[in-house]
Amino acid sequence: MNAQAARASDDNLPVGEILRRTRVYYSQSVDDVGAILRIRSAHLEAIEEGRVDDLPGRVYAFGFVRAYAEYLGLDGEQIVRLFKSQIGVQVVDRPDLHMPVAASESKSPNAAIVIGSLAFLAVAIGGLVFWGSQRQVNDIAVADVHEIPPVPQEMYEDAGDVGPFAPVGAMKQPQSVAVDQAAAEKPASVPDAVTSVSVDSSVAQPPLVLKLRDSAWVEIRDVTGKALLSRILKPGDSYIVPASVKGLVLDTGNVGALEFSIGNEVFAPLGEKGDVRRGIKMDPDFLRDLNKRNPRR
Repeated sequence: MNAQAARASDDNLPVGEILRRTRVYYSQSVDDVGAILRIRSAHLEAIEEGRVDDLPGRVYAFGFVRAYAEYLGLDGEQIVRLFKSQIGVQVVDRPDLHMPVAASESKSPNAAIVIGSLAFLAVAIGGLVFWGSQRQVNDIAVADVHEIPPVPQEMYEDAGDVGPFAPVGAMKQPQSVAVDQAAAEKPASVPDAVTSVSVDSSVAQPPLVLKLRDSAWVEIRDVTGKALLSRILKPGDSYIVPASVKGLVLDTGNVGALEFSIGNEVFAPLGEKGDVRRGIKMDPDFLRDLNKRNPRR
């Protein structure tokens, strides 16, 4: 059975059967899924077998179906709509209603007030522009009347006949600067030729990489509980754990399918295939310590 057949969503196929086939395809048990989603296994079995009356209520049933479908990588919204139609719940899209507003209740200003305000604003702007242009013209006219003072004759007499380049000898020499004899004899401090440079080991080491040996559901969260990754990964998929985010933890429904590595350093699996593990710290030192205590391959 391939993935396309396992995820077939034919309208004639019950939602419970769609979920069951997808779960079997990923080699997941009802107990494993229930432990991860925190839903009783009896409720998941009731969904798969179509026993809607055994569920606590319609609202809870819809929530269980959505969570179950999204955990298996299916479209939760589409599966819930199909589930509602199969159990006889009419799915109606809410219309976009536009209620009429009475003229007395309208918050829009009167048209005459708007036109009058715009006309007053235009007249005011025109007056400001005209006043500014007149003031600028008057300032220019006054400036033109002032007489430009003549250049003193002495300036022409002192200038002399200057060629395109002044001779080197005619250039003014800089004044000598007195230097403290003691300061001149004291040699300047020379820094050491070699200084020690501290290198951050977290920058130098390669990143932590998660690689899948088999299909497994994986969720990685930060310290606030926000999920950076939450889906089913297939064999050969890999994920680079961001080193800049501290306090990451991992939950999985198949810890034996996970392989962690840092560069050429490959860690041993943290359990057997099908084992459910929660709260695994995504810390290189923590994984190295687990690898020393459990060096199996």
